Amino acid sequence: MKNNYVSYKVPESRKLVVKAYGNLDVAGWDRPDITLDINNYTQRVEQTVDGLRIVSFEDCLINIPDDLFLEVEKAAGNARLRGISGDAHIIKISGNLAVQSLGNVKITKIDGNCLVNKLSGSLL
Repeated sequence: MKNNYVSYKVPESRKLVVKAYGNLDVAGWDRPDITLDINNYTQRVEQTVDGLRIVSFEDCLINIPDDLFLEVEKAAGNARLRGISGDAHIIKISGNLAVQSLGNVKITKIDGNCLVNKLSGSLL
């Protein structure tokens, strides 16, 4: 099955907030835009004062510029974050969390297991 992506301009604040009611997969890349796979799920994308906010009502796959600030409000399933040199704040993961090749990471709550690999910054 071919993936169908929609692209969004990076907000001036360079901040992305994500809330997923399924599994969440966020990968950093060297392109200047944010892409969201729109194959199998419904989402809402809002431009807020703080930046761009994505709410996904099922599983969610997002590619972001690797230096973006990422805040994960919630992932109702598992979450995987990789290849992000910018800071990440993870507020609530209901399942397992895997982070790989990230900068500074702040984690508030994980209900499952946590795997951290190749962290270049601090972990709080």
